[in-house]
Amino acid sequence: MADWSAVAAAGVTGATAIASGAIGYLVARLQGKTEAEKARDERREAHRHERQTAYHGFLDVELEASSRLMAGGSIDQAAFAKELSEFNHHYNAVRLLGTEGVAAAAAQLADAYFAIFKVSRLGADESWADSFARFKSDYVNQYADFHTRRRALLDSMMSDVGPKLER
Repeated sequence: MADWSAVAAAGVTGATAIASGAIGYLVARLQGKTEAEKARDERREAHRHERQTAYHGFLDVELEASSRLMAGGSIDQAAFAKELSEFNHHYNAVRLLGTEGVAAAAAQLADAYFAIFKVSRLGADESWADSFARFKSDYVNQYADFHTRRRALLDSMMSDVGPKLER
């Protein structure tokens, strides 16, 4: 007669080894998924931070432009060209990094500035000071439209990167 206890022990040992291997495989697979998800979340958060930075930069230069146009005084043509270059730089960052909604809202606001500047650009018989004064006057006359466009941009930005408050 055969000793079935040895066979049973070997069977239990084999089953335990197979079960341990399967559990080890599943744990490793789950850990790999968790690490991949963590890396994906970190990339998503880094991109969100880049968007926040781009949005903040654009809002800063846009506020500076708005303040200059609402305030008295003037600016020389070289300084204005530098500010316009900075505005374009930050606007392009928003277009490249921002969500579709934010990029569209930023385009609406920037297009309003560009339209005023195009209409107010330096004429053949006009000094820079006169042209800039017309630019400022056009901005002040259309301020309500600029404010509406700015509010739409801020709302889009907040829905993208603003804090998600529970109500």
